[in-house]
Amino acid sequence: MVSVETLKTAIYIRVSTEDQATEGFSINAQKEKLTKYLEANDWKLYDIYIDDGYSGKNIKDRPQMKRLVQDIKNKNLNNVLVYKRKQNI
Repeated sequence: MVSVETLKTAIYIRVSTEDQATEGFSINAQKEKLTKYLEANDWKLYDIYIDDGYSGKNIKDRPQMKRLVQDIKNKNLNNVLVYKRKQNI
């Protein structure tokens, strides 16, 4: 098991629609929240991967997702943070 001290963490951010950007799910809002979470857990930031304007339907069309997957395969990092919007029911 990886110790907390050695967690090399990637942040992955994606926004595809204007609604997400205008309702508080912008790139900057996600980056701020995820960075604060990373710092609160004393994790080391490896890199930030941002796919702005790409559909969520197919990860193969997202260049930064491809780069992230390759970095995972190369064992450059061992933790990934993504933002999940809370659903109101």
